[in-house]
Amino acid sequence: MKKIWIIASLVLALAACSKENPAVETEGYIDASKLKFDFRITRADETKAVKTAWEKGDKIFFFFENISTAYVTMEFDGSSWVSKMNGTADFPVAGQKLTAVYLPYGAGLTPAFSGSVWTFNETQYSYYLVAENVAYSISNASNSPILYATVNMKNPEGFVHFYMADASSMDGAYTLATDAVIPVGLASVGINCTVAETNDKVAGSPIPGYCYNGGYSFSGKISASYSDFGTLGRTARGTYYFIKTKVSDGSREDYFFNTRVTVNGCEYVLNDDNALKEHMAVVLPANGDKKWIAVGADKWVDLGNPAVEFATCNYGSTVPEDKGTSYSYNEIVDMNISIPTKKQFEWLKDDTNILWTWTRVNNIWGGVAKSKTTDKFMFLPVTLDIAGRIWSSDSVENDDSKAYDFRFATYFSFFGHGMGQEYKDTKQSLRPVRSK
Repeated sequence: MKKIWIIASLVLALAACSKENPAVETEGYIDASKLKFDFRITRADETKAVKTAWEKGDKIFFFFENISTAYVTMEFDGSSWVSKMNGTADFPVAGQKLTAVYLPYGAGLTPAFSGSVWTFNETQYSYYLVAENVAYSISNASNSPILYATVNMKNPEGFVHFYMADASSMDGAYTLATDAVIPVGLASVGINCTVAETNDKVAGSPIPGYCYNGGYSFSGKISASYSDFGTLGRTARGTYYFIKTKVSDGSREDYFFNTRVTVNGCEYVLNDDNALKEHMAVVLPANGDKKWIAVGADKWVDLGNPAVEFATCNYGSTVPEDKGTSYSYNEIVDMNISIPTKKQFEWLKDDTNILWTWTRVNNIWGGVAKSKTTDKFMFLPVTLDIAGRIWSSDSVENDDSKAYDFRFATYFSFFGHGMGQEYKDTKQSLRPVRSK
């Protein structure tokens, strides 16, 4: 059931004693300075987010059709709501509408009218609640007219919410990025009472985090292109790759989540039950949790191989989704780096050791190798259109012109990975290893 809050001025107590609905004016204007406000507000249950109830300091902004010189705020003091008229105007007594908006972290924002819209002094890339184009009426009380309206605050379609707990345990603010979600915020409210959203971001753009209850809250809209994850076998529904970046120094940690099922010995990603859905609330691992993997040019990950750890990035790159610098095999032998042997790559391709998934990071497709023993993972970006190739350190036994490489690709509903052979003068990517 929806909870109902009654927001009213002091005169509401008197009005509540009457058993009849107050008469309303049908023409003319009322000076805003004489108005009191009675807003009956409901909050839709479909809104699944961190802040699911009104809290002290929350503020709702009310904008009125064809009025550009005034707006109303209602602020919650912990037990009741307090109204405030901002600016002056003459309100038409009938036939007009209003739009109410609630920004969960926007109590300190200030609206200003420009051109034909109300905008805020800062854009919050966050979910918001809105009641759009709501009819209102004004009572005919000569000395104390009351503006009445019933507003149902809703979370717009498409929003999904994330929460990272215990962020206070580490210094600094954070952003979150995932290719399935676009950062979206409220851009403006028109004088015609219609709401416009921001459109300057794309899927995978960093989502600002808002500090809340010792953690960070992130939200955005599910990308329409997220359905592409299921085409050409590039299955990623139920598979999320998150990038968390510390704002102060740019340091990055990644987190990968997927759910697989086994059918007749083959593993598949669940397409529906774990897909991101609008209004869904996802709790991410807390700061410092081992499920976050530090990535960078000098970062390593233990996938459970008894001899080596793997670099989180290809050689020559600083982020996992960059294929790095390509080299011929003849160039590699003169370089002072260690790359996986054929045996180590064969261990990596063994499905008893590693769970492989096809996904994309910053709009780059690739394979995720997730350990079945350490729960750690690494992302290998494609180096060709839908395939990737990485040199091993071993030459082919009976053909000195070739060396072994590790290959991965997607073919319709099948994701393949395994060893191959390539001519040594071919330039390919490298993934370093280091001894344990």
